[in-house]
Amino acid sequence: MRRSRKVTLIVVTGLVLLAAGFLWALPEIVRRVALDQIPKRTGRAVAISDIDLNLFTGRLAIKDFRLADRPDPEPFLEAERLALRLSPIALLRSHIHIVELVLTAPSLRIVRTESGELNFADLLGGTAEPAEPEPPAAPRRWTVTLDRLNIARGRVHVADRGVTPPADWRAQDLDFEATGLTTRAGAPPGRLALRVRIDEARLAASVEPLRIEPLIFLGKVTLDGFESGRLNPYVYIPLGTPYRPKGGRFSLAVTADVDSDDHEVRKAILAGSMSLEREAFARAGHTDPFLSASRVGVEIKEVDALARTLTVANVTLEGLDLEARRDARGVIDVVEIFTSKASPPARPGGPATAAPRPPAAPPKAAPAPSEHPRQKLFPILGGLVDGFREVRVERITLTPSKALLIDEGTKPPTRLPLTKLEARVDDFTWPVKRPATVALSTGLPGGGTLAIKGPVTVQPFDADLVIAIRNAPVEPYQAYIPIPARLSGRYGGDSRNRIAIRDGVLVAQSKGNSWAENVEIREPGAERPAIRVERMELVGIDFDWPKRAAAQKAAFRRPRVEIERSADGSFNVRRLFTPPGPEGATPTPEPAAKSGSGPSGSQPKGLLETMRLEFGEVRIDDGFIRFLDRTTQPAFSQDLSRLAVRVTDLGNRPARRAKLVLQSVVGGDADLDIRGELGALGAPTFVDLVGELQSFNLPSVDPYALAATGWAIKKGELQYKFRFKLDGNQLAADNDVLIGQLQVAPASGSDEVKRRIGLPLGLIVGLIKDQKGEIHVNVPVTGTVNDPKFSLGDAIWTAIKNVLVNVVSAPFKAIGRLFSGGGKTEEPGEKLDVPKVDPVSFEAGSSVLSPAMEDHLLRVADFLRRSPFVSLALTPVPGAGDVAALREEAVAARLREFQKERGVEDAAVALAEYYKERLPDVPLPATLEEQAALLREREPAPDAGLTDLGRRRVQATRERLLTVEGIPGARLTVAEGPAAASGGSAAPREATVEGRVDFAIMAGE
Repeated sequence: MRRSRKVTLIVVTGLVLLAAGFLWALPEIVRRVALDQIPKRTGRAVAISDIDLNLFTGRLAIKDFRLADRPDPEPFLEAERLALRLSPIALLRSHIHIVELVLTAPSLRIVRTESGELNFADLLGGTAEPAEPEPPAAPRRWTVTLDRLNIARGRVHVADRGVTPPADWRAQDLDFEATGLTTRAGAPPGRLALRVRIDEARLAASVEPLRIEPLIFLGKVTLDGFESGRLNPYVYIPLGTPYRPKGGRFSLAVTADVDSDDHEVRKAILAGSMSLEREAFARAGHTDPFLSASRVGVEIKEVDALARTLTVANVTLEGLDLEARRDARGVIDVVEIFTSKASPPARPGGPATAAPRPPAAPPKAAPAPSEHPRQKLFPILGGLVDGFREVRVERITLTPSKALLIDEGTKPPTRLPLTKLEARVDDFTWPVKRPATVALSTGLPGGGTLAIKGPVTVQPFDADLVIAIRNAPVEPYQAYIPIPARLSGRYGGDSRNRIAIRDGVLVAQSKGNSWAENVEIREPGAERPAIRVERMELVGIDFDWPKRAAAQKAAFRRPRVEIERSADGSFNVRRLFTPPGPEGATPTPEPAAKSGSGPSGSQPKGLLETMRLEFGEVRIDDGFIRFLDRTTQPAFSQDLSRLAVRVTDLGNRPARRAKLVLQSVVGGDADLDIRGELGALGAPTFVDLVGELQSFNLPSVDPYALAATGWAIKKGELQYKFRFKLDGNQLAADNDVLIGQLQVAPASGSDEVKRRIGLPLGLIVGLIKDQKGEIHVNVPVTGTVNDPKFSLGDAIWTAIKNVLVNVVSAPFKAIGRLFSGGGKTEEPGEKLDVPKVDPVSFEAGSSVLSPAMEDHLLRVADFLRRSPFVSLALTPVPGAGDVAALREEAVAARLREFQKERGVEDAAVALAEYYKERLPDVPLPATLEEQAALLREREPAPDAGLTDLGRRRVQATRERLLTVEGIPGARLTVAEGPAAASGGSAAPREATVEGRVDFAIMAGE
């Protein structure tokens, strides 16, 4: 028994010693097994300095653990110390109870290669075939409790070579602590806290309370100072888009609240804020950003994961600085960012900076190009929004910012800066439940302000906006005005606008007022404006696209227009508003209407046919127009001042007639008054006007008179009344002309009036003046304006000629006749016959007026009295009988003198002796008559006698008109030689029996 006890004691002691030795050697055994097995199973070198293990207390400590990377020699994972303490007794209750887990100074290095493989992929297992599933064991529920977990002074290094450029991430000073974590139901909640420095950023997270079964936690995550540029390699930018974010400082503060019971999650709420400071976008190859913001902040009010709703309290953009650019192709860079087409990246997170070379044969798995839709700039954000059933943004705020719009499509490029740009959007929802309220204000290019406010519905689009523009200049938008004119001035307006898309059709409505001040329009390079308006107004605008455009009043105050006609005949106003055509371009004919373009191939209707236009009143107040014509010599200039125009009820209703009233002062002292009706816009032409021009000084139009007639106007005043009607193509005009004290004088060798009418203007003026020195005629003009043969100029000349025929011919019915001027002209139609006053005839050799001629001179005097501005030129014309009578008288005088000298009493003897002495070589005729006749034939021409006879006849005629009829001598002039005065015959008539005095009508003073 003793021996047996002794042996038993020895065995027990040995076993105890053996167990104690095993327990003492166990840590080293574990260390050696780990050093042997880990490299075999991982292919990685491993180092462990020491292991402490106590099975009774459940303590395990691993010191200086190091696991090498493959193939790099650098460590993949290393830790200064890992301490674990378990409760062994809890294992008996199917409960894993970790009393404490402490990891000191861990360091983890993660590498992703260019092929996308991770350096720890081999540790996760290969592609071995999955083992056959074991039959399910009897359910046994294990629970886990972690009383305390602590990670101190941790480090993580991530080297991502799978993106371009390669990314390098370093997390340092990682401290993590968790307490009271358990999967046991109904246990008190625990907590956890994390603090780490990621490069320059600091991340902190805390969850308290935290219960796992059922899940309940309230957590908060903050990130401060993160450089968002580090994410650039991971942000998908469409291929070919030359815009990249430069990166700013990102901060985040988010709280999450989750609550659940044994069956389901009852609450999952996320809230917080995030901000991005000093972010900017730059174009490839440029260092200057085209878009930057000092701060972008988002306040998330609530993200309800169960209801899938997102509520954003505020989105704030501060200090936005945009430089948008439109290139010569018309592409706008800001739009291009969101609309660029490109293939998706080759792999998630892969490089997207350059398009890869196409392979020789497309890989089987490559998607067809048609499968690559238009990508968004931020697809993650788009997917996030699309994942919510409802999104609401309570407010979006843009604080004072600026923008610069550069348009390279104009020459030179246009720069449009916007300053003090502010905006606010309230209550934006998606899907749309109600309109969002939008408010925007900005300083416009060159000055002025723009303010927009009102509700906007995104889908279907519907906006009701109040727009106010103040003191905005026109000059910055010059490049977009498609005419050569250079415009300046300031404009403004107040309007309420409705813009909507209904069934795919744009609807635009606007009501309000607009105005512009100090508007100037000038030619390029000109110092003085051709058109200047002190103020323009559109009052009561009522626009409804595409149905109606109306305004209560369009007013132009103190417009000043300078119309200049250059020496080449071109007008400056036309040059101002004629769009320049391409150099060398020739006009192309309009294409013929296609058979399907409308009924019977008709063209589609224009705006004047489809849109109702209505203007209650169009008026011009205190206007001024100066017209300068350099085609005349000298140049012609005329002014219209105090111009007042009023047009009412102007529109395009077919039956509408607009009323026109125009008043002005012409040339400083003549009054112009025009009134009448105008037809509807777009309808067949209808104009019915009556007007009057009073006290117009005619010498002011002398340059035109010289060019048109060849006569200068020395004096004259015009009173002019007219009635003008143009109905469709039918023209009817009635012109009542009263000219006082008109005096004209020939100014050039070309008498256009005589060429067209047949009489010189001076004579016409003298003939048609009345006793007061006035000319009063009515000139009707009619015609069909669309007749190819119709010419307004020819119609006016014809009308004037017809009037003159009636006026001029009447006085000559009693004293003479009208005879054709003769000769051919280039002008069509007959010319006015030249008026002719019958001459005063005399007996052969006599200067005594017969009773019949005295009566004739009475009628001539009556004509002169009725035509006080006509003079007569008196020209003596000898007849054949006068020559014979003077020769007979001369022979008789010489014969009497011969008879007296010789003392011969017998006349027959004296004649015979005189004949022999006078004509000694000529045989003496048998009879006395033949002797006398032969002497008369040989008598020299009686020039002196004829001259004297003519003088006496003119004197007798003139004296009769002067003394008996009372005609002023200034109106009776004596012409030398045959009648050749203006309007008379060019040479004396063939020799007649009777001598006479011819009258030539001349214009008098």
